[in-house]
Amino acid sequence: MCSPGGWIGGNDVAAQLRYLRKERPIVSDLVPWRRKTPAEYKAEEEQRKRDSEDFQKRYAQVTGKICGSTLEEKPDEANPGQIEFLSTAGYSPVGHPTVSVNSDSSFCSGPLGPGKYYLYFRKGSGGLRSAVYYPGVGEKAKATAVEIGAGQTKSDITFHVPEQKKYSVRGIIVTNDMLGIDVWSVEVLLISLDGAPYSGWYRQAIDFQSTFPFSKIKYFDLEDVLPGRYVAYVSVLGGNWFTKKEEVKVTDHMTFISLPLEHEK
Repeated sequence: MCSPGGWIGGNDVAAQLRYLRKERPIVSDLVPWRRKTPAEYKAEEEQRKRDSEDFQKRYAQVTGKICGSTLEEKPDEANPGQIEFLSTAGYSPVGHPTVSVNSDSSFCSGPLGPGKYYLYFRKGSGGLRSAVYYPGVGEKAKATAVEIGAGQTKSDITFHVPEQKKYSVRGIIVTNDMLGIDVWSVEVLLISLDGAPYSGWYRQAIDFQSTFPFSKIKYFDLEDVLPGRYVAYVSVLGGNWFTKKEEVKVTDHMTFISLPLEHEK
């Protein structure tokens, strides 16, 4: 009922809304439940099918689609990647429209509300291998937004995906205490701030049981990082640990940072 952009015309939802609004119920709201006969159940299934077809038609009339194909300089048939459709009016970090690119490099969004969208191509998990905006640029400021209207399908999109150079993000983690840190409880993460939130990241486990280079200072090296804006921080299993998040901009050279990790005494 609370999903943005959803329909509220269904009979069940309409009855629930009347209850929440403290409105007077209508006759159908007060009909006691009883087990349906096979004939009634069949008729209900047929009506549900007709309602679903009507829903799809009405939904298509007020939404649009963006379709096209990707053109990669170095295609990977085993992992053709994904495309995210990011509304210029704003989007949810966890619920934005995303589709996988097909094996023939084609793609087509699901139903989208009328408006403008940035198309963001990404590939890889646990470390981005490719991440660009349409028509084939690394920064949102240089991207071209695609606009669609109600009932419109834009299908002439050719998304160029160039080969991207990668760099290193290196640094140290400094802690004030070793209490409660075991071999597998600490990792450093690099989360992309471009595209949709949490759509790409890099991570590396840190062994605090090792004495190299020092017991309370540990070195990390994240390789093959794509250019862009990131936030780096240290994740620790267990409570009472505090870390400062560091914004990192990867451009055309190696980046070195320092991350503190403090335990509450």
